[in-house]
Amino acid sequence: MVYLTDCADGERKAVIEKYLITPPESFVQIKSPFVLFFYYQALMGLGKNETVLDNIRDIYGYMLENDATTCWEGWELVEWDYSRSHCHAWSAAPTYVFGNLFLGVKPLEPGFTKVAISPNLNGLKWIKGSVPIPQGRIDIYCKDIGEYTDLQITLPEDVEALVTVSKNTRVRINGESKQTF
Repeated sequence: MVYLTDCADGERKAVIEKYLITPPESFVQIKSPFVLFFYYQALMGLGKNETVLDNIRDIYGYMLENDATTCWEGWELVEWDYSRSHCHAWSAAPTYVFGNLFLGVKPLEPGFTKVAISPNLNGLKWIKGSVPIPQGRIDIYCKDIGEYTDLQITLPEDVEALVTVSKNTRVRINGESKQTF
């Protein structure tokens, strides 16, 4: 939390960054998906997207391997263990991560009337998802075709978007081609 609130600087900040990236085994380890939300934010701020993705694959992959269709309060849950919630909204950090890190949707004005969109495949071949906003939802599909990236965005009527993409990206917003790079 000290790192996320920018309360440390200099050598102290550097030490915190080091511990975030490679926490010593002697440290208390994160055992709650709720805390992962803040951990992921800090790691993304440090540009450690691959670390975030590996952690999601490990922890939330375990939930999926155990037939979860919701986010558990803890990943140590086992069959017939009703001491913790098996449908815990505060444990849904990947929904934030995917909307922010992959789909790249960020508000530029209150109420999402203007948004920034900068999708990032982060090593994946394609992504598809929706970000709910007060006006409805923003749908994004992005696929690496090989020689170019295909990006399709569907926006609610009253939402303006500032779209930032890498080279060789073909962009369509609400079905209309905007620009070929």
